[in-house]
Amino acid sequence: MGKPFLSTSFTVITACVISSGEVIAADAEWLDVQASLPAVSAPNAKISGGGIFSEESLGVIEGSFSAPLTHSTGLQIDGLGGFGNGDGSFGVGAHVFWRDPGEGLIGVYGSYTSVDWGSADYEHLTIGIEGQAYLDTVSLEGIVGYEGGNNVESGVFGIFNVAVYPTEDLRLFAGLRHIQDNTFGALGVEYQFSGTLGDSGVSVFAEDRFDGDGDNQFWAGLRIHFGESKSLMRRHREDDPFNPTLDFLFEASVDDSMAAPTPSMEPTPPMEPTPPPTPSPVP
Repeated sequence: MGKPFLSTSFTVITACVISSGEVIAADAEWLDVQASLPAVSAPNAKISGGGIFSEESLGVIEGSFSAPLTHSTGLQIDGLGGFGNGDGSFGVGAHVFWRDPGEGLIGVYGSYTSVDWGSADYEHLTIGIEGQAYLDTVSLEGIVGYEGGNNVESGVFGIFNVAVYPTEDLRLFAGLRHIQDNTFGALGVEYQFSGTLGDSGVSVFAEDRFDGDGDNQFWAGLRIHFGESKSLMRRHREDDPFNPTLDFLFEASVDDSMAAPTPSMEPTPPMEPTPPPTPSPVP
């Protein structure tokens, strides 16, 4: 009985060691895959179409293109165009960043926005630092920097979001902005269709900007992502950082004080009549 017992024990121990080794190897392979994810999975793009509804409404097309620079760094270019009632506004932005899709992102951000909307007429420039942290199904997002331009308030600006993904295809966020010396809140939702459509990249969204004076800017529409099929949360962490260009239009939609100065219309006072010349005395 001794030898069979020893043989059986050796077989069981060997099987356990091999099984444990396979589990450890699988875990190591999974960790390697997570660690090897690039900053941007592949060149990709998204485009959004919708409307801004506030004191003055505007049709808007917004888009972004992202691409890897190196394995750990990426680039995103943002664009925005608005039109309505003979008005037109446009904006461009750029992100250059380092990212680990399992941890977070840090980089630099800059933008230029030209606004001619209702009574608002200004040019807005920003340069700042961007950061994101990924905590399971929660994302913390922020940009802080300096703003200036033509007919705008100059100083520090900030954009901050806390986003939650109840499912991988549903994003809810709440945020705070400080732009042009105005502090206002933000709420939003985006849902990517799945199921029969798969993770096709087609989503609907709605967002609201609001301040303490009761001003609101509501923005809603349809968004199409181009690139690899994946969940909405993975798109946001593996492909494109959020596009903040729309936030720089809030001031134009609610604040008439940003209007360019207009020439005075007061009438010019009449000129006083010139007195007739005094006749010279006759000698």
